[in-house]
Amino acid sequence: MSNLSHRILSIREQISEASDKSNREPRDITLMAASKTVNPDTILEAIDLGITTFGENQIQEAEWKFSQRPELASRATWHFIGSLQSNKAKRALSLFTTVQSVDRLSIANRLNTIANDLDIRLSVYIEVNVGGEANKSGCSPTQLPMLASSISQFANLEIIGLMTVAPAAQNQEDVRPIFRNLRILRDQIQDTTLPSNQLGLSMGMSSDYKVAIEEGSTLVRIGTSLWGPRKD
Repeated sequence: MSNLSHRILSIREQISEASDKSNREPRDITLMAASKTVNPDTILEAIDLGITTFGENQIQEAEWKFSQRPELASRATWHFIGSLQSNKAKRALSLFTTVQSVDRLSIANRLNTIANDLDIRLSVYIEVNVGGEANKSGCSPTQLPMLASSISQFANLEIIGLMTVAPAAQNQEDVRPIFRNLRILRDQIQDTTLPSNQLGLSMGMSSDYKVAIEEGSTLVRIGTSLWGPRKD
């Protein structure tokens, strides 16, 4: 068994354990491979091992990977998970089917215009800065209802969930309130603003995905635990 295969198996076992602990089904949690700095051949190996959802942080890096291995585009589902600038939105839509980092109305408007021109419907997550960290992107919890309501009016965007990045912590329990609060926010806007949507929760990374699952995550973004320490 390769090192990558072993790490994938271990992560899936951890997902299963966290799901059992919270009376959930492991199949309801998507394992996304956060593939920043990972070379295309290693990504293809992960696809061969059953990983089908990937997240990239940089437009230029994703373009390079697809140019090196064009089959990447058709063999997996690709989400953009980095901070998106308006001038790169068109390039993003040529690469990704989902943007997880929509945090302001201006970028949503830009994405909707481009999606309309391309005659597609783009899936988006609204990024929420639950921890209120100044160095992180995301709308504030108080801004979320109005932002969700406004984005829901765009014909070419579909809100499929909320996303957050928890503060760095040595103990997973320290960030449990962050994930719990995002779940509460999700439930509130699903009951009031977006009653027809079944919204997911993109929350949890290598250091905290188990507690994120216990608090309701439907998609975990795993990098280091899957690939090993980054070389950048």
